[in-house]
Amino acid sequence: MNEKNFYDDMLRHQLTMLNAKVPELEQAFQGNQLILNVCVAYSRKVAAENVTLKERLDVAEARVEDQDGQIRQLRVQAETMLARLDRHGAWITEKTKAAKQA
Repeated sequence: MNEKNFYDDMLRHQLTMLNAKVPELEQAFQGNQLILNVCVAYSRKVAAENVTLKERLDVAEARVEDQDGQIRQLRVQAETMLARLDRHGAWITEKTKAAKQA
């Protein structure tokens, strides 16, 4: 009986120790739960900001593409004008030479 009482006392002592830890563990769990909630909220906020930034990036990229197209058109127009000027310059030179010879 003495040995049984010893083991019963030992089990009661361990149970008491575990029961004493329960509030501490519950408090730690609640703290962890708060941290998790903050992390989830922050993650959602960052995700929403990423969507906004992605939309802004898409708009900016579309503008760049549009501006690139406009630049290409202006280059073509400038090259056409330069070619036209070259032809007119050659025509004027030809007419000037002909006028001097006449």
